[in-house]
Amino acid sequence: MKAGSDEAYEVTDLLLPDPISELNRYEKETGESSGSMNMPKGRPTQKGGSSSNVMRAVRSKIRKETGKPPGQRKKEKGAKSSDRTGKYLDKLRSKRATADKAKKAGFKSSKDYTNTVARYGGESNYNKGRGLGS
Repeated sequence: MKAGSDEAYEVTDLLLPDPISELNRYEKETGESSGSMNMPKGRPTQKGGSSSNVMRAVRSKIRKETGKPPGQRKKEKGAKSSDRTGKYLDKLRSKRATADKAKKAGFKSSKDYTNTVARYGGESNYNKGRGLGS
């Protein structure tokens, strides 16, 4: 078709390819597997999975026993994850506990208390009076 010619094609005039197949081009042309983790190269392939009823039954039985893998499970709407959900509360409680210990020991700030305890090599040494060259 030349530019500026009166011939024009409409989208409906184009021929659409066959429905998409799961086999790649090499497998379609040769009828053999191109190689993957579960299918060695050169093994005969066909679209639609195994034709063996026994294999299909075994696969479905295994799937029923093990259930779906985590990536294929449906998510529950509004469900919260229980994975490390309380980490912020734990951090806050720890910070408040340190501040209470510092106040009880007579320090002006928890930072001063933390530095002093670090110099003693731990809270137990500080409480016993050990450390700082003793």
